[in-house]
This record gives sequence, C-alpha cells and structure tokens, in this order.
Amino acid sequence: MPDCGRSGQSTTRPPTQPDVPTLSAYATPRSVPLLRAYSSLAQLDAFRFDAMKIDQSFLRRIRAETDETPILNAIVGMATAIRMPITVEGVETQVQLNHVRRLGAACVQGFYFGQPVNEVGMQGLLARGLTASR
Repeated sequence: MPDCGRSGQSTTRPPTQPDVPTLSAYATPRSVPLLRAYSSLAQLDAFRFDAMKIDQSFLRRIRAETDETPILNAIVGMATAIRMPITVEGVETQVQLNHVRRLGAACVQGFYFGQPVNEVGMQGLLARGLTASR
C-alpha cells in the first residue's frame, strides 16, 4: 500500500544532496487538503460558475510537443467532466496552443494571438471587425 504522504518522512534523497532541513522535517503530513469543505475545489459545487479560467502558470513549462502536464490535464478533465467551459490563459507559442487544443480547450487567450490594447486600440479592432491574426 502506498504511503500517500501520511508519514511525513521523505524516503528518497540523492546521496550527493547535502543534509538540508526541508519542510517535510517540520510538518506532517505533506498532503494538500483538496477535499475539505473550504478548499477551492469544493467551491465548484457550492457556487455555480459559468466557466473556468486556467492560469498561465500551468502552461509555462510547455516548450516541446512531448512535454507532459499532468496537473493541467487533470484540471481540463475535471472541467470537462462537469461540463464547465474553460479558457486557458497565457498561450504564447504554437506548441502551447497545440497542447491545449489536444486537451480539448476551445477557448484560449494570450500573447500568441495579440498584445493587449487600450480603449482606442480596441475601438479600432471593433471597427475593422476583430479579425483573428492566427
């Protein structure tokens, strides 16, 4: 049976790593309380949101088509399971766009599509019909 973070002890430490105190030495257990009533995930049931926005921090490590993002995959999967539309923020490269499209994200935003504009710039875009550059 796996430990699941209950012991608070780290059993694997590379032999070349110095013996530096870590958070696990002072706190037990090291699990994240996602199932408690006050957690952010519990709020998905408590409040009926219209959509979910996924922060760019989940995309930053995507640099190659083969990069894996298990947390992002789980978030998108959860949103899909509860039929909640998602918007992925912070798409800056074609590789990131391909990745979130493979996950099934229909709405994306980020510098890959254009830079932020002020009110005058937005009025100009609206007058031209807001054609997407990509």
